[in-house]
Amino acid sequence: MSHASLATIVTQGVNFPLAPGALFGEMALFTRKSQRTASAVCRTDVRLLVITYEQFEQLYFQNPEFGLYLVRLVVRRFEMNHSEEIEKLPPLPVAMAFE
Repeated sequence: MSHASLATIVTQGVNFPLAPGALFGEMALFTRKSQRTASAVCRTDVRLLVITYEQFEQLYFQNPEFGLYLVRLVVRRFEMNHSEEIEKLPPLPVAMAFE
């Protein structure tokens, strides 16, 4: 996982600008074989901080707020990457959505 001061992620021809301090590369922490789901292209000079999986795991368990933030970030990125497929899904009945 990386932390950039300024960058733009280019994935499948779509640009997602990253604000200073934004995280990226988090999806690879949860995939088999740590495979990336996108590539990052820096349009300007950046300062990039990288943490190992072991450092990530320690941070995750020591700081539950970070863990929840990361889960939400992964879900948002998944939704961005699969928005067309998600829109085609039928809505869940209200009772099932809250079980």
